[in-house]
Amino acid sequence: MSRIYGESRQLGMVVHDIDEGMRAASELMGIGPFFIMREVRPEWFKYRGADSPPPLLSLAFAFSGPMQLELIQQHDDAPSAYKEFIDRGRQGPQHLSSWAKTHEEYDAARASALETNPVIIHEGQLGPGRFAYFDTVEPALGLCFEIAEGLIPEYAELTANMQSSSSNWDGIDPVRGFV
Repeated sequence: MSRIYGESRQLGMVVHDIDEGMRAASELMGIGPFFIMREVRPEWFKYRGADSPPPLLSLAFAFSGPMQLELIQQHDDAPSAYKEFIDRGRQGPQHLSSWAKTHEEYDAARASALETNPVIIHEGQLGPGRFAYFDTVEPALGLCFEIAEGLIPEYAELTANMQSSSSNWDGIDPVRGFV
């Protein structure tokens, strides 16, 4: 639990090849199944406080117990926290995320986090949910922290179905569309 950002619900990993990332997580770690969204763009996006073209992303989600693993591949050169990460020659764990249950809870968490850390690398909206990545990247840690509207009612059933699918996953059909 972060006293600043709340309970961590997700580990986000930026990868060069999302299909290879899903294969490795499934085969080497036994995590799955993954639910994938290919080549999507946030509806709106800001990079370092300015309106910016949204990046083209593929996103894959799987659960390991209560923790969601998100794999992210960016397909273009739009500025983002993901591109910064890849441009540093990195791949792998890039962020931890806490999830808000309501839009009001998200607004309060964002305002509170800004009091401690006024630097948002990027923020936007994908579907009904907003997200903001705070710049907590330091050599000693190497991760940023995201707050997201991951528990809003519009996502509740989807999230529950994905988590349920992982609890008794037998290794078959490791990559799926959304349930």
